[in-house]
Amino acid sequence: MAELTIEGRNIALRERGTGSTVICLHSSSSHSGQFKPLIEALCSDHSVVAPDMHGYGRSASLPRDGLPWF
Repeated sequence: MAELTIEGRNIALRERGTGSTVICLHSSSSHSGQFKPLIEALCSDHSVVAPDMHGYGRSASLPRDGLPWF
């Protein structure tokens, strides 16, 4: 699993394939693992990226200072 850091916060993500990019964003209390079958189906023709949103999976949680962070 890949990881990137933005302003000191780690974001874990799954990356696979080449071609046009498809970004899979979970909107539940799950993580990027829910997209494994979809990633496998698309990766032969597409570059698929599926991050773990903040506080889920292997990504760092959001700060608790109440300020928005992007």
